[in-house]
Amino acid sequence: KEIKQSLGNFDRGGSGTPIVFSKDGKGRLYYDIALKYFLPIEKIAPRSEGFVIERKYYHLDDRKLEHPLKEAKAGETLHGHLTIVVPEQRSAVAVENFLPAGFELVNFEFDNSQKSLEDSPMTPENPEECMDCYGEYYSGGSKWTFKELRVDQLFLFADRLNKGVYEYDYFVQVTGEGKFHHPPAIISEMYFPENFARTEGEWMNVQ
Repeated sequence: KEIKQSLGNFDRGGSGTPIVFSKDGKGRLYYDIALKYFLPIEKIAPRSEGFVIERKYYHLDDRKLEHPLKEAKAGETLHGHLTIVVPEQRSAVAVENFLPAGFELVNFEFDNSQKSLEDSPMTPENPEECMDCYGEYYSGGSKWTFKELRVDQLFLFADRLNKGVYEYDYFVQVTGEGKFHHPPAIISEMYFPENFARTEGEWMNVQ
């Protein structure tokens, strides 16, 4: 049986809140306790614990990536850019790049996607560093082995990432007006979750 309690019901004054388990009859009682908490989006600070990750959005004509955006206009397409620093070889690495509610990833596998974007702002200065798929440049000698465009996030996975700097580019379509939570982008080593990093939590204004 799952029991949920609000954090407001717990004693945060230092004396602790007792949790009592009981059972009827014979046999063993197994239990598991998990604590989750959610901070206001503007209070989520960036962290670097074994990785570094940075996420920025740019207008399509900002080819040198000089002017990162904090707001956008409904109907426009933006260039998203991830920069990841791996200080030493890591295994089973996952990236969860969450999107604001008013954004949708551009998926070039769909017939109605803007195919012209594939050749527009993301041509590497050194073509020999380009991977076998668009939008991915690296200096570490290994690559993402799995990519998935989800409703709320861009998900990347690598069996192994060598030491180096990795960059990943993508496009988003801005679909609606409003002020939206922009959750952090998170990178972590699956079997050693203490090795992780995240960007800051922020707001995205769409006019």
